[in-house]
Amino acid sequence: MRIQRDPAPWTVGALALGLMLLITGGGSFFSIDAWATFQTASALLEAGSPALPPSVKLLETHTLRIPGPLTASPHGALYAKYNLGHPLLALPLMKAGHWLARWIPGDSLADDAVLRLGFVMLPAIATACGAALLY
Repeated sequence: MRIQRDPAPWTVGALALGLMLLITGGGSFFSIDAWATFQTASALLEAGSPALPPSVKLLETHTLRIPGPLTASPHGALYAKYNLGHPLLALPLMKAGHWLARWIPGDSLADDAVLRLGFVMLPAIATACGAALLY
């Protein structure tokens, strides 16, 4: 006879927190920093290099007189001004999202949406794990 155990409170709290962050994230970016980091992760996934494609510069908009998140190398390649930690950690989630998007019928917007979802899941998972560890 098996004894059924209730889940530990920290697992319920971590799952609830992760689910809340996942639902409220929505796969959209609220800052140009997150957008630049996502572009770096996408470049790493597609080309294996943190150099951004030239088409990315067209998407960069500046309404304020502040330095943008992109910088050009002496060779003309574009790079984000942020470290590679977040993009490298998000690669497995984005790769899983890219694999799942193959099963979604439709156009390439589904692929982009699932890649964005994989990218924004990383902070949700990190927060949930941190909450579980600190409980």
